[in-house]
Amino acid sequence: MSANTINQFIRFIVEQMMDQQIDVAAQHLNLLMIFFEEYRELDLKLQNPYSLVSILSFQYCCTLYLTLLNPYSNTRIQITRILWIPLHILYVMLFWSTYKSIVTDPGRVPKNYGMFFEDQEIKKKKYCLRCRQFKPQRCYHCERCKRCVVNMDFHSFWYGNCIGFFNRKFHILGQFYFSLSTTLSLVIASLQTIDILFKDQEPQIQSKSIIPILILSFYLFVVFISISISFILYLKLVITNKTIIDLRRFEMYQHNENQINEYDIRYSINLSFIVKENWFQVMGTNPWLWPFPMFGESGRPKGDGLTWQHIQN
Repeated sequence: MSANTINQFIRFIVEQMMDQQIDVAAQHLNLLMIFFEEYRELDLKLQNPYSLVSILSFQYCCTLYLTLLNPYSNTRIQITRILWIPLHILYVMLFWSTYKSIVTDPGRVPKNYGMFFEDQEIKKKKYCLRCRQFKPQRCYHCERCKRCVVNMDFHSFWYGNCIGFFNRKFHILGQFYFSLSTTLSLVIASLQTIDILFKDQEPQIQSKSIIPILILSFYLFVVFISISISFILYLKLVITNKTIIDLRRFEMYQHNENQINEYDIRYSINLSFIVKENWFQVMGTNPWLWPFPMFGESGRPKGDGLTWQHIQN
């Protein structure tokens, strides 16, 4: 057998092996693409606001049934019935705030924004290649919503919506009322537990009543701790005029001692702290509308979400 023939044979074998490797790689790539596509579909399904509404409804119904309508308990504490009046108000405010957080547009960049920027460097930094438009300060592109969001805070898994300039107030109110309603639910469940343990004389009734109410109390306690920590941290962000994105940026550059939050604006009278200008940019300037998930004529966030005052100004 000639050397030419041997070389051709070896080349043929190598080509076959390469073809097989390419086929195997293509199969693996295809499987990977299928996996990512299924993961994306599952992720989009999980990002359904109905899941949050279902959890809140479940908490409300369980608390109502086991404390006020419990068929296995002889106890009917008067204070429990009294506390249910403010608790219903808190749950109404919670569902209202959640609904507004879900349906309110967080803020869009106006058409033709930035077309008249003169500085070319600003144009390069503030241009979104995906939306093909210029972006204002503190505006970021959301991969989930597939658009730029004004004063973007983060994309909420629970709401299926971004938190931005026009719905940050509703989000913080939702956390506030969630924390209060869970706290009051836990108080009512604890009172019911004490009443069952010390006032229900029938062991059969007591055994059927105490286990569900203890499970409910444990669930409420875990939710209370979680949502309270989240609310306090987010309240601090609002007061210091930061978003989740700003917080991550500060963590990246925390080694820089000169790094300051240029958007943390405040004013004082006679050197005494009066109020944060930052609060107005989220909650609006009308204090009568702060507790309600609505804007009205005077309750809109201060500013337009496009231009921001800097601390050095």
